[in-house]
Amino acid sequence: MLASLASLGVPACGSASHGQVDGARALARVAMQVDAGPRIPGSPGHATVRDWIASELARLGGTVERQRFIDSTLAVPLPLENVIGRFGPYPAPGGRLIVLAAHYDTRPWCDQDPDTSRHREPVAGAVIRFVNRPLTGLVTADRLLVIQRAEQGERRSRAGILIPATASVGRRLVWADVVAVGPTVRNIETNDRVLFSPEDAFEVDLRGDDYQIIRERDVHAVASERAEGQTGLYL
Repeated sequence: MLASLASLGVPACGSASHGQVDGARALARVAMQVDAGPRIPGSPGHATVRDWIASELARLGGTVERQRFIDSTLAVPLPLENVIGRFGPYPAPGGRLIVLAAHYDTRPWCDQDPDTSRHREPVAGAVIRFVNRPLTGLVTADRLLVIQRAEQGERRSRAGILIPATASVGRRLVWADVVAVGPTVRNIETNDRVLFSPEDAFEVDLRGDDYQIIRERDVHAVASERAEGQTGLYL
């Protein structure tokens, strides 16, 4: 989703004075967007910032256009919207346009973090808002949609021997983060971590990431932070 400001009918160089940048006002606008919380598509924060951008463009005298469309990148329909503000007369043929455009949503995963080991970690506060809308509908009955963290690739033995991710270690159990649960799942919630055997899981590709689907009964242990803010582990 993009927020775009288009300056129409650009004057020749030197024919217009340059306005001064108001640093305090710019900072206040950044603070407003941060205070809205994670702006994951479908979340309250996303809607708040989208409507605020549209109202600001209109207040400043722009002609506002809102382009609504459906995106199915995650295999389910997700309503999205571009917000466009146009200022000034439309240029004559051969004239110039200046377009300033930027995304106003935030990413659900740390896939742009300089630390590549964090690319599959969820952005704090964003996962539940993100997955409940586009992913929950993909999981039925007692199934769980999970994703493994990147650090579960290579590991070291107690003796310090490096064991590659491709090494065969028999029926070794693995941990994964729960990103969506089916309607009949009873004891596990989104954002829990579960311990299971990879042999009991089915792999699925969503948005270019590798997820797994497992049954609740195939989970051997659960790590949860729901109990009084402390991490709990139960079998």
